[in-house]
Amino acid sequence: MRSYKVLLLTLSIFFTSPLLATYGTLHTLAPHTYLLEGKASSNILTEADIPNIVLHRSKDTLYILDTGSSPDFKAKALLAIDKLSPFKKVVLLSSNGHPDYVANNDIISHLQSTEKLHLISNESRHTLPHLQYYLESLQIPTQNLTYLDGLPISPEFLESLSPGKWEKTSRALGESPANQAFNRFIPYLFLSFIEQYQPIQSTSSHTQYFENTPKETLTIGKKEWSGWNIDDAIYVLEARGSSRDGLIFYLPKEKILYVGNELTILPMWKDAKPMLSRELIKTYLSMLEEGSVEQFFGGSLHQVHSSPEESQVLLNHLLSFQDTLIKDAIGRINNSLIGLSIDTLYQQMASNPSPEMQSILDNQFPKTGLFFKVSLFHILNSMPQIKKETAQNSFPTYRWTGAFQ
Repeated sequence: MRSYKVLLLTLSIFFTSPLLATYGTLHTLAPHTYLLEGKASSNILTEADIPNIVLHRSKDTLYILDTGSSPDFKAKALLAIDKLSPFKKVVLLSSNGHPDYVANNDIISHLQSTEKLHLISNESRHTLPHLQYYLESLQIPTQNLTYLDGLPISPEFLESLSPGKWEKTSRALGESPANQAFNRFIPYLFLSFIEQYQPIQSTSSHTQYFENTPKETLTIGKKEWSGWNIDDAIYVLEARGSSRDGLIFYLPKEKILYVGNELTILPMWKDAKPMLSRELIKTYLSMLEEGSVEQFFGGSLHQVHSSPEESQVLLNHLLSFQDTLIKDAIGRINNSLIGLSIDTLYQQMASNPSPEMQSILDNQFPKTGLFFKVSLFHILNSMPQIKKETAQNSFPTYRWTGAFQ
């Protein structure tokens, strides 16, 4: 969700963005096609993240690609939709089931049309119970790391965030160390932030699942994708790197690619596939280079580029940013004869940080929802050259078993 979204904005300090658009700006991408600009959260404790959405009319059908969050943004979307009237049919396409992308899905009930349809992945059934999904995503790593070490927070700060809960959790654990108490506390604390996305109207009587119809092989340039062709107006492509329900949308006539939440270099969620996410970014690059994509947008990427080349700069930078972090981590693990725990690895990377690591240190929780140790946990567990070794009464260690350059 917002963890890597806010970091993407942070990365802009390394290059000059051609246009940092303002919240609510309506960009004309092509005839009858708009991007409505959302905004990144400036403070995770007080403000929800609002992804961009795309609105497209083809013949007498309105297509809404994601709906974002907050009543204010829904009102802006309705005003933008007025510019695409008239239409007889409304098709809402959800790229994933995360609350910042589906909170305004009831927008479909506000539109006058003879036919309405909402399509979302069947895999979003695992995401739409939002509290359970995020709770499990943050609880799973607690057997491998401590959240508290390395974060600029104190018990007093935690108490100020959620009065009573921290004290109650600590008391229930008796003399347990603060780290252990915080590991149990932070997943529940994080859930309180989801309240910022209320009300969430993710599904309705108009909802159906993509997987209820047969998938097709869709060819875009040199790349073959598995997905669904919606009226020859929208190609829905399976990505599933950031989360198991992640889809991306391609407008074939306009050569526009909207990747929703599938632009992840620092995974956070339990169903993330870090190496697949990396390959997806490389695929986006090749599509831009060959010309099959002329305009590239992400839901959480609050930058609007005026050319394919500018999008390529961003994507190459994301890969380079991730490369630096991974090589740093692997190099330190490789230099240890007994392997490193995630806590020790994090401490070493933070003690003499690269510019990339410093950017992460400056933008972790509580400023954003990013816990870099969780990203390390997912990345290391996804690499076949990494061997995880468990030990009694201590966190697992990770050893590098491959060639290192």
